[in-house]
Amino acid sequence: MASWSMVAKVPFFSSLDSAAIFDIASLLRVRRFRKNEIIIKEGSVGESMYFILEGRVKVVSKHLNVVLTLLYICQ
Repeated sequence: MASWSMVAKVPFFSSLDSAAIFDIASLLRVRRFRKNEIIIKEGSVGESMYFILEGRVKVVSKHLNVVLTLLYICQ
C-alpha cells in the first residue's frame, strides 16, 4: 500500500515536515492498470504522481520509437 515513507522519499517533498507529508500521503489512492494499458500519453500535461506498488511500467517515446526505461516496484 502507498504510504508516508514512499512520499517522504520523493526529492520534491524533501523540504516538507512530517505533518505535510502525512497530508499528502492521505490523498493517495490505489489505481490498478491492465497490462499494456496507457497510463499517460507523451505530451500530456501531468496531473498525478504514480508510485509503482506491483509490476512494472514501460516508458515509451513514440517520437523516437524507443523504450526509454522500465520502472519497477517502488521501495
